[in-house]
Amino acid sequence: MKNRRKLEDLISSYAIEPYKEFYLREIKQSIRLVCDGRPDGSMFSRLGGVPELPEGIKWPINPETNLPFTFLAQLAISEIKALDKENLLPERGRMYFFYEQDYFDNDLQALVIFANEDLPFEVPKLPAAFKRKRRRVGESSSREGKRKLLEAQKIAFGTEFHIPAKDSLFIEKVYRESQTDLEPHESLNDPFGNFTIEYWENEPETTPKHHLLGHYKGIQNEMLQLELFDEHGIVKGNGLQDIHEALKWRLLLQMDTDPALECMFGDGGRLFFFIHEDDLKESDFSKVKIQIDSY
Repeated sequence: MKNRRKLEDLISSYAIEPYKEFYLREIKQSIRLVCDGRPDGSMFSRLGGVPELPEGIKWPINPETNLPFTFLAQLAISEIKALDKENLLPERGRMYFFYEQDYFDNDLQALVIFANEDLPFEVPKLPAAFKRKRRRVGESSSREGKRKLLEAQKIAFGTEFHIPAKDSLFIEKVYRESQTDLEPHESLNDPFGNFTIEYWENEPETTPKHHLLGHYKGIQNEMLQLELFDEHGIVKGNGLQDIHEALKWRLLLQMDTDPALECMFGDGGRLFFFIHEDDLKESDFSKVKIQIDSY
């Protein structure tokens, strides 16, 4: 929702204790990224296209596959800092988001480059693996096959307020800690789906939802932190302590399937970049993790 007060009223009307207090406490602001036509040079930030990297930095290559990362977005923090009301991002700097998927073992890799905003930049040489051809982003028929660039899009920025989904790891934590008889799916008294309609302000489910920070919106899985970090050996199991550790990883960026970018992640899915809360405080983007959720 765009208005925090309206969201608080909505939660007060639909949420049931002991979940209500938690929902109100867990309202998080996000920065919405909406495709707004072809870039016109008025801002550095954009989705898709080719990156403008600091001089001397080549297009990054995944050492495990020897294939180039797919470029998703570049963001100048000075262009969005006024929207960062929780002051989670650095004061200045540029963030570049890349990902690479090995279609032989379905392995996902994330790369976030953080650079001084005052450094001169240039467009690196386009790797031979890329070709403007309609296919899923990052997809190739073989390790040497051609890959597709996202279409470049200017960004319209806005702010929204999110809460965790009722089947999320956050709500599972409340359920276990409170030892309530009300299961997570009963945390909202919403038999006719009115809360969901008002929460998304009648926005169609198919509308692309790209955003920085806040809570992520899964498609079939709202417990991605636990699954992702179990895969990486960071969290083992699903005990309460494991949940606490997993929830220290928070959303950095959510990227959605979007016709304007001519991209599709999985089967109409979304990509999620997660960062540990301690790394975010230190502006250390070197250990970001990634997950995908799709139909």
